[in-house]
Amino acid sequence: MRKTIFQQLSDSSLRPLPFVVIVAALSIIFGYSLGALFVNLQYITDFYILGESEIDVVFGTFILGGILGAFLGSGLCAGAGRRITLIGSAALGAASSLVTVFSPSFSVYLCSLLVMGVAFSLYTLSSLIYTSEITLPSNRGFCACLLPAAFLLGVEIGIFTPNLRPGGEGFPLYLLLVMIHILALVIAILKLPESPRWLALSGYYDAALSVLFSLRNDMGIAARELAGVNECCRGEEKGAELFLQNTNFRKIVWLLLSLVLFIQLSGIVILPYTFSDLMIKTSYSKDFYMFSYSYDLLKASLTVALFGAVTAMFTVDRCGRRIPMIISAAVCAITLFGLCLISFSKIEIVSMAIISILIVMFIYSASVFLCCFMAVLVCEVIPLRGREFGMAMVLLVNYVTILLCLQLFLSVILTLDFKGLFFIEFIAAAVLCNITYNFVPNTNDSSIENIENRLFAGRDLVNLGKGVKH
Repeated sequence: MRKTIFQQLSDSSLRPLPFVVIVAALSIIFGYSLGALFVNLQYITDFYILGESEIDVVFGTFILGGILGAFLGSGLCAGAGRRITLIGSAALGAASSLVTVFSPSFSVYLCSLLVMGVAFSLYTLSSLIYTSEITLPSNRGFCACLLPAAFLLGVEIGIFTPNLRPGGEGFPLYLLLVMIHILALVIAILKLPESPRWLALSGYYDAALSVLFSLRNDMGIAARELAGVNECCRGEEKGAELFLQNTNFRKIVWLLLSLVLFIQLSGIVILPYTFSDLMIKTSYSKDFYMFSYSYDLLKASLTVALFGAVTAMFTVDRCGRRIPMIISAAVCAITLFGLCLISFSKIEIVSMAIISILIVMFIYSASVFLCCFMAVLVCEVIPLRGREFGMAMVLLVNYVTILLCLQLFLSVILTLDFKGLFFIEFIAAAVLCNITYNFVPNTNDSSIENIENRLFAGRDLVNLGKGVKH
């Protein structure tokens, strides 16, 4: 007979799922606030009487908060634990989001955005680590991809609800999402267990065993899992000290930093950011209706990004990590090569439609890559004693590279036009595809402790999974 939902939830692999859903629900408010920021730029400009350069400061402030959160996150997550950092950042994010809506001045608005960036970075670091540490290998990828999917769902809702201001048509929906967020926060405070791996690393072995038993519903499974975790806890070096003293740990960190660097250089942020500038280059883009076209293209791009996260969610455990990442990186390179060809051609009217399709395809494939990489792979391959440090380094490089791209590629557009922009992004995507094929391991169906043991045993990075290179 087919199992009921309650019988399914009693299975070891699915028992952590309700906790992951609670954690994912806390990310919706962050996504909604960011999506509402995009769609309400004109209102923000008019309300605070801003110039074009000051709008760029808005995005830069949020990213600066993310950088600060990455600096703080490693110590907080290692010292206070995953649970407290996660809940605290979610509460701080909701408070700062409310301040952005009701802020009376531009300076208060910028301060609230800075705090929101800090909270989002802390939430991202703690939630991704927490999810990887409470789930089992059979559905770890699915659970981890729930987090970016929920975030992008929030962005999608925010994009489709303009006029986010007191009394505006989008305000009631915003209040509803805030209430849902508060409810999820209360449930998290009451029900969310601490990560058993952090408990074991901190010396609370009995508490770690108790949490593992509640997650697995089998004392034998819990005891064997805790034994493997305790093996990984041995050693005095942690965090930055482990990075400096262990060559194998440095190798995996450099691989992850290279991947995040080249996915950002390939244009995942810049292409949506430069939509309007791209349209001005077309022969018919000076018409008034092109603003509406730009907004529709932005909505389409975010919609396919959400579908990309859902695609990763259902394929990353079934197909492994390598295949979705290699295919998505290859599609990124192909679409950027197509954009290069179009930018060097003399096509005018047709080019905008083709460019739009290629950009949407690029965003979809880049979304699949980012979800498989950032949400799943990063926390799997970083050892327990350096997990907070490694994840913070990845987030830090990610935010810094975004700021670098905003400055570098806008200068490239001014000097080399979009031809130079697409060519540089194509080269970065080609390098990304090469690194992924040669070094990224297939870590599905393998516990994070076994992956760590293989890493410290000196196995090649591409072979850190159960088998050999696929």
